[in-house]
Amino acid sequence: TGHPEMAITATASIAPQLNTLNRNGTGQTGSPADSSAPVAAENSSAVAATTVLGSSSQQSAAVSQAQSALRSAENVVARREAELSDAQSAVSAASDRADQRRRALSEAEGAERVALAEDLQRGSLVNISV
Repeated sequence: TGHPEMAITATASIAPQLNTLNRNGTGQTGSPADSSAPVAAENSSAVAATTVLGSSSQQSAAVSQAQSALRSAENVVARREAELSDAQSAVSAASDRADQRRRALSEAEGAERVALAEDLQRGSLVNISV
């Protein structure tokens, strides 16, 4: 194993630092002249700035991906709307053709009735004359 006297020496040199940390960590604030607080604040702000910059670049990449996905979705929606409009036009045209056929059929039936009536009148006239 290691040398026990080295461990004792290391523990002895750490003890004052631990005491200082314990004093500062029990809710007591350091004096304004304490220079460790501004350095810590600068370090933490630098870390925070780096984190924000990193996350903002990730966010901008995510935003551009989202915008790209949105454009793709809008294109799909526009294509579907165009297809729907074409389908509605086709249905409307088919309906118009069906209406035209019904009118033509109705006119043909009317013409047949007129012809039949004329034939009956002629026949009755013929029958009367006979």
